[in-house]
Amino acid sequence: MLSNNGQRSRKPVRDKLCINCNMRNRPSSIFWDSLAGGTFLAYLLGDENTCFDDDFVNLNFAIGLSHFLSLGIGSIAEYSREVAVFDNEISVVEKYLGYALFALQHLIKLAQFPMVITLGYFIFRFMKETIEGTLFHERDLYETCLNGTEKDECNYCQRSTVTMAEITFVIQTLFGVLILLAWFTGWYGDLSDDDMERRQQKEWQDKELREKGTWKGNIKEFFLTIGMRPLFESNIAGAMLSVSLALPDTSCNLRLVRWFMAGGCMNIINAMLSDVHQRIVEMAGADGIINHFEHNVLTSINFCNFPLFLAEFTIIIYISYLYLNTFEVVEFDDTSDSHYCKEEVWKLTQLIFFFYTAVFIIRILVLLGSLMSGTSIEEEEEGGNKEASSSRENMIQDEVQDGDVQQESEDNEAKGDLDDGMIV
Repeated sequence: MLSNNGQRSRKPVRDKLCINCNMRNRPSSIFWDSLAGGTFLAYLLGDENTCFDDDFVNLNFAIGLSHFLSLGIGSIAEYSREVAVFDNEISVVEKYLGYALFALQHLIKLAQFPMVITLGYFIFRFMKETIEGTLFHERDLYETCLNGTEKDECNYCQRSTVTMAEITFVIQTLFGVLILLAWFTGWYGDLSDDDMERRQQKEWQDKELREKGTWKGNIKEFFLTIGMRPLFESNIAGAMLSVSLALPDTSCNLRLVRWFMAGGCMNIINAMLSDVHQRIVEMAGADGIINHFEHNVLTSINFCNFPLFLAEFTIIIYISYLYLNTFEVVEFDDTSDSHYCKEEVWKLTQLIFFFYTAVFIIRILVLLGSLMSGTSIEEEEEGGNKEASSSRENMIQDEVQDGDVQQESEDNEAKGDLDDGMIV
């Protein structure tokens, strides 16, 4: 690496820690946090009466444990990297520790792929047994089966546990397919002719400028804007998913628990699309150019956010409908009442209703504002900063000596070299 004066500068310590840098830039685990946490929670909340298949229960434990171990190893590797950068040197122990952590983390990730396949095996097997009438997810139907037939032909597994496994398998499989799409886009979309890519980039940028303000451009902007951010806040969605796993369907006769699980899953799918979008942006923009193909793929992913928004909107509307329709007659004690619901579930329902009522109002105002004409952000920033910039220059001329300016320039140059060493 050359410094500003043309001399070769000292190689930053972080460049020597490339093994740790790669670990930090890659996901620590193939499983999503919410899904791995959900399967692990299903294991912790279960007992010998929760599910008849011990291998399936142990698989839930293995998924959660491997995920948390991988995250822990990644955290240790990050700490080792920060210590080495702090003292600006790397020892032999730190170097080989980085290799060991790198290898261990990837061994865990390799072991996680068969877990997804095995999870799929259990799901299809359970579906087959449910169709044959030998597996039940409701306790009363299971007990009826025990009283009427041989015990070996009747098995029980809690519905929320099986549903969580189904969701984990489907989302992880879909995420794997989308990752392959991101890799294919980065490989197929990157043209060898940079001049052609620049022409293509200018073409789609000019096309968007021409469409801006037209009915076609406004419709496109409406669909892209309304789905730009997920409707569910991640912490609330995580609480909804945790409640749906911790409590059976019988904890609320209003069927709110199932809708909570659906809301948590929608948040995970939104995060998954956002992750894939970011991967494609990083690969497509590696050369600073986004051509037609890459732009079309990114736009298609952005449009996928709109149906997800509609799904989230439907979930919230239905939960709000249940709340408004039953808040005067909800029952917290009598489990046989059709309006029975655990108090904890009802409190979360209240939070969702009031919080998202305010969110809807704000998002409608933002959406209406986006469709109105206005001044350019760059022009507004230039106008606002012009006066402050002039004042700042006067202060420098009045209060700073020439020697101080030179010293400050040298300090900034040294700091820039240090920052270069800290950038992965």
